[in-house]
Amino acid sequence: MQLKTGLLLSLASTQCGKCPTPVLALGECASIMSAAARLSVRSLFATSSLWTPPAGIVCLDEESAWLEAGPLLLPSYGVLYIGNLPKFGSKFLSQITAAVDSELVTLQQKPGSCSVDPKILTYPLKSAVWTHWKCNQYVWQDMHQLRTLIDVFGMPFISEIGCDDETISSCVIQNATGQTCYERQRIIPENDFREFLGIISSEQVEMSEEASSLIRNYFVASRRERPDSLPIKAVKVLTAMCESHARLSFRNMATYEDAVASIFLYEESVVTLFGKSLILEAPRRCCNSNNSYELAKQMDSTLASFSDWLESYIATVNCSGLLQ
Repeated sequence: MQLKTGLLLSLASTQCGKCPTPVLALGECASIMSAAARLSVRSLFATSSLWTPPAGIVCLDEESAWLEAGPLLLPSYGVLYIGNLPKFGSKFLSQITAAVDSELVTLQQKPGSCSVDPKILTYPLKSAVWTHWKCNQYVWQDMHQLRTLIDVFGMPFISEIGCDDETISSCVIQNATGQTCYERQRIIPENDFREFLGIISSEQVEMSEEASSLIRNYFVASRRERPDSLPIKAVKVLTAMCESHARLSFRNMATYEDAVASIFLYEESVVTLFGKSLILEAPRRCCNSNNSYELAKQMDSTLASFSDWLESYIATVNCSGLLQ
């Protein structure tokens, strides 16, 4: 559920004029990510490292000049789904992470061609880069590289969050006995949903002072208590998710509630990877219904509790910081 929400927020950022929100997912994610990418107005699946270089190539001779766009440029205003990152070579990986980190795509000049004006080599990254990572938790090198990726992408989404064991077991039993545990009809037809995303993803959203202040205060408090858990890019990712959350509600102003929702997703990832807060433990997601409407009510109650926790957490950490 957490990953699905993250993918939805990323899709809602693809045509807003800013760099779309990238997604780094952890776990078995190929099926859900490839299905979600098809909801974008434009998507590209880079399934092998044959794309060399991933940005593209510029060639200039005495008579002509041409540009060969790579996968980072081709799905502009859409999604570039890379798949499982470890299967790609280190050179491809470094070029992808450099583009995500700088939000710029720098094309390479073809060897032997005439010199090219640097201005035509660099373009803004307008593709939402999606990838997932399946690492061995016992291999230090994998964990070190994963930490680097988290710093670049700003936040990891965990595929297992929101998958309640009791609900999954109930679904398995009901399916085995010939019953159904899910709604057969989609609430929104796929084509209508794709059109909806195309409309809202281009909307311009401003951050309210309350939303911006809450994100800043959460970042400062978390860095003070857990200095290694939030990368510098966290503020930018939280702000982008907050804006996307507002777009999904057809609002052009991101509110306090939008910020709470984005911080909730972030805190879930922080707790999963680095452990819960020692000062004040955050409320956990408690959504165990198979009915979409009931699930929404449960999530609303969870976010209300989380909002209260957030204010207490920020105040407690800041107070303890002043006393030191």
